[in-house]
Amino acid sequence: MPKMPDYTEAETLYGTARELVAAASVLFLQDATRFVSTINLLMGYASEMFMKSALAEAEVSANDRHGHNLLTLFQTAESLRLLEFTGKANFARMVEIMAPAHKQNSLRYMRPGSVISIIDSIGPAIFTLNELDAHVRAQVVRTP
Repeated sequence: MPKMPDYTEAETLYGTARELVAAASVLFLQDATRFVSTINLLMGYASEMFMKSALAEAEVSANDRHGHNLLTLFQTAESLRLLEFTGKANFARMVEIMAPAHKQNSLRYMRPGSVISIIDSIGPAIFTLNELDAHVRAQVVRTP
């Protein structure tokens, strides 16, 4: 079996974020109405992982201090100027909207059949996460 490349913590977090956005995109294209709660959950985790990836690359430990707090992660990344990309204003608004539900596990522990939509315009939100993806990738990924 070929040896797997050694990835940094930042690259691992980045890879997870990309997979979450990809899954959200597939569900959005398949049936955005049926999967709206799951798409919002995936976007929240993707946002968290992208920010933790950028912080890890800047050698800032985000896990102990920030947990799942999107606002704190955003504020820390912003203070270090790690989120300088075209869609930053849209991303800031997404974080503001998603943060309470993400932190309180509202999307992770729902009653069966309930639908929670945090982001009204999922398509543009996914586009913003793809812009963030390109920005973080340029900072983090060392291997092709």
